[in-house]
Amino acid sequence: MKNETVPPPTKPVKVKGGVSAGTLPLTGGPVGPTVGVGAMLVAGGAGALWSTRRKKTV
Repeated sequence: MKNETVPPPTKPVKVKGGVSAGTLPLTGGPVGPTVGVGAMLVAGGAGALWSTRRKKTV
């Protein structure tokens, strides 16, 4: 049997596309703006509901 040398492990290398060796790929977009728009829609709906129930019918 030959005495073979194995090269030392290298550091993870970042490649284009958000993928690095040993980790999961980065997919999707930033969540902050989507959550912000959703919160504004919920607040607007709650305000509209409160406004319509607050008005007294004559």
